Amino acid sequence: MKETQEMLQTVEEHGIGEKKFFGGESIGIADIAFGSVVYWLEVIEEAVGEGAVFEAHRFPRLHAWIKNFKQVPVIKENLPERDWMVTFFKNRREALLLGALPSPFVYRVIWALKMKAIPYEFIEEDLTNKSPLLLKYNPVHKKIPVFLHGDKPVCESMIIVEYIDEVWPQNPLLPNDPYERAQARFWVKFAEDKGTSVWRMFRSKGEELEKTMKETQEMLQTVEEHGIGEKKFFGGESIGIADIAFGSVVYWLEVIEEAVGEGAVFEAHRFPRLHAWIKNFKQVPVIKENLPERDWMVTFFKNRREALKTMKETQEMLQTVEEHGIGEKKFFGGESIGIADIAFGSVVYWLEVIEEAVGEGAVFEAHRFPRLHAWIKNFKQVPVIKENLPERDWL
Repeated sequence: MKETQEMLQTVEEHGIGEKKFFGGESIGIADIAFGSVVYWLEVIEEAVGEGAVFEAHRFPRLHAWIKNFKQVPVIKENLPERDWMVTFFKNRREALLLGALPSPFVYRVIWALKMKAIPYEFIEEDLTNKSPLLLKYNPVHKKIPVFLHGDKPVCESMIIVEYIDEVWPQNPLLPNDPYERAQARFWVKFAEDKGTSVWRMFRSKGEELEKTMKETQEMLQTVEEHGIGEKKFFGGESIGIADIAFGSVVYWLEVIEEAVGEGAVFEAHRFPRLHAWIKNFKQVPVIKENLPERDWMVTFFKNRREALKTMKETQEMLQTVEEHGIGEKKFFGGESIGIADIAFGSVVYWLEVIEEAVGEGAVFEAHRFPRLHAWIKNFKQVPVIKENLPERDWL
């Protein structure tokens, strides 16, 4: 607000002068530029409701100018309607979603909001550098998604979806009948409990991967036999809360299955009902328009899986040095730097930098590698090393 007033003050004192418009008696390019700033400012000021910014007594020239601007016929006929604008921005400010893409849990909330035609603002989170907003509104788990309704935060994806359904009753996601509602909640809980095998499958390899693939197929078999039946969707002819829960499991499973590349899990001949259901689900316009692009997703998860593999291999290397290399000594050879310190110095110092640059989570953790952390600290404090290290922020 202060920066906005400083900008207005500059224009008030140096921009408009005593003229009707910036260039004189008729509208020019500067009026068009500022018209889109000031008209929207008046609307946003009212929508935010945190005090006056564009005050008439402080900015009399600009107030006279915007009045003239809005009275020009071609402008007047092509301004968006103010009350609609205020409502739009109030709603945008009222509903705020903190998330990171392509998180399936974030997409659950997006689908619910889109199905109910609720305007909202999306704030992309960097999960390697969590924002003060995320830490403030989800101090317990510090995870996405977080849905802000006004100043009230709601966390956990399916809790958010149910909250949205209760606050905005149009296009209901839960049935009215108590028994049907209980059934829908049962399958949501099942998706929450058993769907985790998909995410573990993505992170696994070898025997663990085989185990998680088997668990995923068992989960799918249960839904195939007892969940969907002969219906188009879990609740009948329209999408409900259970479809949102499972949509984020099965669509991501199809992608992860391809990214992992270790054989088919979601086979059409084994799960015909679920295949028909996911086909119907993806064809619903509001879902179709708000699905992350599949090829991009496959590439994303392949790269992420390769990064996780590399991180694990790096940690295994560090663990070997931690347990067998440095011991309780200051340096590898004792009290002074030797050839082994030079070799590992170029590995570990660059690792710290690359870890931060990649931003995929901690690798060189102090609690896992206390001896190596003490060693690299000593190494970097040796004058000849300290004076000849490349600057970290630049790196």
